[in-house]
Amino acid sequence: GLKQNLDVMKLPDGNYKLLTGHRRFTALKELSKEDDKFKFVPCSITDINSVKLPVSEKSKEEYLITTTNATQRNMTESDKYNQYNTLVKIYTEARDNGYALGEKMRRRIADDMSVSPAQVGKLDYIRNNATNELKERLSNNDITIAEAAEIAQEVSVIHPTITRIPSAWAKVTIFHASRIPVHFISLMLIPV
Repeated sequence: GLKQNLDVMKLPDGNYKLLTGHRRFTALKELSKEDDKFKFVPCSITDINSVKLPVSEKSKEEYLITTTNATQRNMTESDKYNQYNTLVKIYTEARDNGYALGEKMRRRIADDMSVSPAQVGKLDYIRNNATNELKERLSNNDITIAEAAEIAQEVSVIHPTITRIPSAWAKVTIFHASRIPVHFISLMLIPV
């Protein structure tokens, strides 16, 4: 049987759109071919109007998907990074539409993601200071959030104009970087 309800959102035309539980839904569709008891399953209905932010319908939907997924599955580092970027975009849209963030955006995002404000601070630092390549490596789960923040911080101290990180640095952490002579790092990291 189904251990956790699917989350759906009612559409204006009376139909429902799946917010979370896509893999469960796919499995249920396959099971329903063998047994009719899987054709109707319990769902939690989420009202898009429960999102009280002055943002577009699309952003409200993204907000519901993002915040629901935060509590319903184990997220990879990439998932967390993408979730963070989505929430920043949504809260920025809300602020641009006149929404006064009574608390700092960082605290709200931390609450939505069920992480500490310090973790959101690392994500902020990565978004504002990391190279595109470093962000891509995080998006590919090649490095963790902590490693990406450390590398971004170390690189900005060593050579603030760096725009590209050598591929050999995919798994380099501050522990490793601190053992390489600074003049060597500077030579390695000159943009190509």
